[in-house]
Amino acid sequence: MMSEFQYYEWLALDRSLNAAQLAEVKRLSSHMDRVTSTNASVSYSYGDFKHDPLDVLARYFDVFFYHANWGTKTVAFRFSSDVIKRAAIEPYLIKHCVELEQRRDFWILSITLETENDYAWIREEDEAASAADIAGVRRQIAQGDYRALYLMWLAKIQEHHDEFSDDEDYDEDYESEEDIGEAPPLPADLKNLDAALNRFCKFFAIDANLVAAAAQQSAQKKEPSRSEMKAAIASLSRKECDDFLLQLLDDQSSLSDRLRQRLGLTSNAPHTVSKSAEQLLQDARVFAAEGKRRAEAQARAARIKELESLAAREDEIWKEVDRLIAKKTTKSRDDAVHLISELHHLAQHRLTLDVFMARVRDVVERSGRSRALISRLKKSSIDYA
Repeated sequence: MMSEFQYYEWLALDRSLNAAQLAEVKRLSSHMDRVTSTNASVSYSYGDFKHDPLDVLARYFDVFFYHANWGTKTVAFRFSSDVIKRAAIEPYLIKHCVELEQRRDFWILSITLETENDYAWIREEDEAASAADIAGVRRQIAQGDYRALYLMWLAKIQEHHDEFSDDEDYDEDYESEEDIGEAPPLPADLKNLDAALNRFCKFFAIDANLVAAAAQQSAQKKEPSRSEMKAAIASLSRKECDDFLLQLLDDQSSLSDRLRQRLGLTSNAPHTVSKSAEQLLQDARVFAAEGKRRAEAQARAARIKELESLAAREDEIWKEVDRLIAKKTTKSRDDAVHLISELHHLAQHRLTLDVFMARVRDVVERSGRSRALISRLKKSSIDYA
């Protein structure tokens, strides 16, 4: 019986753990894999983590990353209360998937996707993933860039429709569009996903065609100009200026995010109304079909190139066929028939099958009508008679 596997990891971005906090984190489990002033991780093949991982996040860290081999995947972020505005996040919240709650004076934004994995081993790309891979998503959300949250809405569309599933046992009674919520505002710059968002999509296995379908209407990102930033700064009171400067002296790395929120300069605010789930699925099918046609065309072009290269060496290859057959070994006959099969494809491409068959008959005669050779030719569907 295959055992369970769970991987928990936390990452501190805004500040390092002090000595007391470091000692507390080390005591969370008797076999923590790693604990540093900025990172902690623990994995289980049997048993479970005995604490609430989101509470650990709220107390010590900024990013939480989790996956289990039965299909559960979670990413969560901690934000200062003055960085996240619930009203802005609200349209992207999905029950049991994208949730926002307050813990210990912080906002905790958790993103979870449950998939039926039949207790399979974690895929290789999941084993290689880490909190650092998706840490950049936290900064984006803090700056009002909600592409990751919109991508999770796409993930739920994908989960509850069988458009991308070949599973014959797929349950047709999937959740309705109302269950996953109406389409949230479409964020800008969905066409240009950075490394963190690409890793985010891979981790949650979000279909690229669905993303491309949604990105068609996504506006280009617009950053505030220098003059807009100057005008916004001028609106700050003397006390607010002093407070932000003091925070800067404290080396708080999330300072720019809080300042942008205060000034109303969060970039990448939603610009466009998203298409419905059904429209996006239809567009995704078109992208998938176009991608398949392109792949087939590329494969055909590559094959033609191979055949043209083969044609330049045709006489040499026929000589190699004779040499291999003369060796009279099982491997040499297999190799000879493989070369004849390639020459068969070349003849079909050039419409010279009569010439090809005549040469095969000559090869068979020179082999003394070897039964082993004739049998292999028949198995390769080369009817030379």
